[in-house]
Amino acid sequence: MNTCKQLKAAARENLMGKYRITMGAFLIIMVVTMIIELPFSRLINGAATPTSNYILYYAAEFLIAILAGVLQIGLFRMHLSIARKKEFKVSDVFFCFRNHTDRYIIGYFIMFIISTIGMAPAMYVYFFCDATVENVPLIIVLLLLSMVLSIGISLVFALVFYVMLDNENVSVIHCFKIAVSLMKGNIGRLFRIYLSFIGMWILVILSFGIGYLWFEPYRIQTYTLFYLDITHEKEMG
Repeated sequence: MNTCKQLKAAARENLMGKYRITMGAFLIIMVVTMIIELPFSRLINGAATPTSNYILYYAAEFLIAILAGVLQIGLFRMHLSIARKKEFKVSDVFFCFRNHTDRYIIGYFIMFIISTIGMAPAMYVYFFCDATVENVPLIIVLLLLSMVLSIGISLVFALVFYVMLDNENVSVIHCFKIAVSLMKGNIGRLFRIYLSFIGMWILVILSFGIGYLWFEPYRIQTYTLFYLDITHEKEMG
């Protein structure tokens, strides 16, 4: 098993000369999502907004999230190709819409539902808790609980989409089981990788989000190498 430092060093090496394409692919996902979302964002106009608009808005947001998620899986495929020294191109982000689209939509939908469980306490705060002094302790506890649950879920199911991409003839549910199985004994390692990126997240914030274009390829490539390391496919020097 390779260390966090080795995985990140290998990720930087793999991305040398490839940042333009990987950043472009990530930017495509952002732009496509924003363009589709823009018309629906105008449905919410403050207190005067009718209930039907809220229903339409949140339904649209849900479908857009699925779309963005499926595009993200295509981005994972690109990074798998980079890690394996195979040919790749920007259009790889649309891979899931050309190959077994229903499979990836179902996979992301399941992951979306699971992730929503982690966000449930925070959603309760947003929709049902008044911002009063009396509610501050409850709000803090619920937000912390939501954070812990969300991180835990992201760790346990971190490899689901990599497994789906590498096992196209395996059922979606079985891919989830394989992914969870792969993470047994490796959750602590991945959590340390998560923590190692805190400094870069701060830099992204200080750059007003611009640095995210560079950071996201680096982050995903590191996670991709983590997956290949767990499956004993690749050794890092």
